[in-house]
Amino acid sequence: MYFLNFWRTISAARFAEVYNTVEAALLNDCHLVYSLAPIFSFIGPASPIRLDDESVIRLATDADFAEITMRAPGIMNGMDQVKWIVETESRISGATGVGVPSDLERLEDILTAIRLTVDGGAHCKFLFATRKGDLSAASAALLPSTQVGSPSEITSEKSVTSLVDLFKNLRSKKPLALGFALRRFNQAFERTQIEDRLVDLVIVLESLLVRDGNQGEVAYKFRMRTAAMLGDGESLGVCPRIHL
Repeated sequence: MYFLNFWRTISAARFAEVYNTVEAALLNDCHLVYSLAPIFSFIGPASPIRLDDESVIRLATDADFAEITMRAPGIMNGMDQVKWIVETESRISGATGVGVPSDLERLEDILTAIRLTVDGGAHCKFLFATRKGDLSAASAALLPSTQVGSPSEITSEKSVTSLVDLFKNLRSKKPLALGFALRRFNQAFERTQIEDRLVDLVIVLESLLVRDGNQGEVAYKFRMRTAAMLGDGESLGVCPRIHL
């Protein structure tokens, strides 16, 4: 029994030593990931738009295009139409590698904020990520293009402020219903047929205005709440305040 307890003690100590070493590596062996996403169909100001500590929308430079071309030359078609770019710097665990899922979510929130701020079809065709100062590890993700032809123009101080505020709100924890609505909202920009785009947008409104649709009368609730939201509510005899 003495030897068994001694062996258990040694095993536990060895496990703790190995576990603590791995845990320390996961927590401390981090690197800075540098991501670039050129924005198509977008007109911005001459000065950078600082969205938060990690992301900024700025004018693209020759150095940006040279870096992307060096690592992913096959995705540079149509880059002569691009003048603005999304730049993101994020710190991730060294064990994660240079992936783009977290940056993709952030980029989606940026595009959503642009589309909610102004009209137009701003979009990114790809997201390029690499370790800061080290081109030996890089990745590129292809993204769906928008079918809305007009550009999104954010040049006034008011539109820039609205964009930043919307982005910060989108980065906060979103309710499930709002997350679904935003996904369908963005999918509408990818539709080639106008009627398909309209269906997506109606679904967005329905998911926001008729969250109690499982209780029946969806069409009636949708019509009444939409009318209350668009009107003053007095002629309809209903309260225009709708809790989303």
